[in-house]
Amino acid sequence: MSDDEKQTTNKEDVAVASSDTPSMSNENQTQYPLDIPSPILLATSMLLAISSVGSLFQMMDSSVTPMSAAIALIGLPLCPFFFYAAITKAQAETEADDKAFLRDQRGVRNPNDFFN
Repeated sequence: MSDDEKQTTNKEDVAVASSDTPSMSNENQTQYPLDIPSPILLATSMLLAISSVGSLFQMMDSSVTPMSAAIALIGLPLCPFFFYAAITKAQAETEADDKAFLRDQRGVRNPNDFFN
């Protein structure tokens, strides 16, 4: 083997080894669809579901109004999206709270020290 072939082989080995290990920046980042507090996302999902179903019943019972059709067409697809966003955001918030709680607990020697 020549020196050029050895260098190429070593570079390929390093590239393969570095691609196998996950990077630390990916582990620390949490992914969620919207950066809005989870209770607001969940409330929005519930309100959209109730208003969309009500609009569907109104459209079946009487004449179709543009407002009822718009609420039903926009609300029904967005309701599951907001619900999913609320769940993923709540999981991310819970993980962050757990990490902060555990970090604070490391410095406490005795739980009764708070009262002394």
